[in-house]
Amino acid sequence: MEFIAFDCHKRHTYAVVEDGQGRVKREGKILHDPGALVAFLVGCEPGSLVAVETVGNFGSWARSKKRAVFPGWST
Repeated sequence: MEFIAFDCHKRHTYAVVEDGQGRVKREGKILHDPGALVAFLVGCEPGSLVAVETVGNFGSWARSKKRAVFPGWST
């Protein structure tokens, strides 16, 4: 299992993926472009735990990511 952390900002999200021993496997800035989050998650292990840190724009961020990951999602 991996541990994935997202630090969300207005125009990008900083992401870190760690293995079960806390070693960083990869990290980087994900621009809020269509498909960018999905492209980042493709290499992650299924069932990984995810933490999201954000402030006031979380609702907008979450809705946009649902639509990106689940086409046809309505909020």
